[in-house]
Amino acid sequence: MTAKIFIHIGPPKTGTTALQVAVQEVDLAHAQYCGCFQPRDKNTGLSAKVLGHAHFPNAKGAPKRPEIRKEFEDALAAGNSVFISEEMLLLGDRHCQSPDRLDVLADMLRGLPTVILLTLRRPSDAIPSLYQELYLGLERKYWSDFDGFCTSRHVHCYRYKSVIRRLSQLGFENLVLLNFEALDDFPKHMAQFPELDGIQNITALQKKNAGKTGGKGKRWLPAIDAGNVLTSTLSHKRHRLIAKCRRKSSILSKMLGKQVLKERLATLSVPAEIACQLDADFSELAANVGQCTRL
Repeated sequence: MTAKIFIHIGPPKTGTTALQVAVQEVDLAHAQYCGCFQPRDKNTGLSAKVLGHAHFPNAKGAPKRPEIRKEFEDALAAGNSVFISEEMLLLGDRHCQSPDRLDVLADMLRGLPTVILLTLRRPSDAIPSLYQELYLGLERKYWSDFDGFCTSRHVHCYRYKSVIRRLSQLGFENLVLLNFEALDDFPKHMAQFPELDGIQNITALQKKNAGKTGGKGKRWLPAIDAGNVLTSTLSHKRHRLIAKCRRKSSILSKMLGKQVLKERLATLSVPAEIACQLDADFSELAANVGQCTRL
């Protein structure tokens, strides 16, 4: 039995929180779970706190990469596998495109025995859910342009064939596909890895963070206030300043809390040509769920 690094890269809205809660609570005989922990304020370990942000060129990211690498090497040298689940590795933001995050991951894991886990969910179902979750943090232009969001960098994580192609180009060799609709099969699929002995004790995964829906194809979008409008025009570094102003000053909090647009029920339907392409790739790949594929 060879110790390995297992990295579950998401993407978001595919039951990642449910999987993280289940794995963090199970007793793994020959492995250690290093995050992401739920709730996220439990992420006190190095890799759990930093891995999702290792692309940042500052003290929070880049300089920590050698430390994360050493953490992995020490675990493997001691005969222990490592399991990490972090959907942020596939989610692009204002700083970094999704493929570039994978570049950083590959750099930290180069030469180490690694298994990548990728969860499939029908993109036409996942994209509206992601839009609802990211809504207030999106560029303002997308607040009234769901179709534009469907062609943006934010949905790259559901271009599964592109993600897999990128993983192969970066030198990752082992991939296991999971299925959001059959997430309870996760322990069975992991039984092929004796390094994760104990994960079979997971009996069911409770789906978490379900979006508020209003019937088929409809989702409730949160209210937009003056603070949201302001942060949409500022750099990410200044978002915390706005949040601090809300906490420290009741006057500013009242001003920033003034609603610009009330909560609303929206019909979110992925444009047919996009849904057709992405869903077809999903259906083709879903036939290989549970197998350890050599890239």
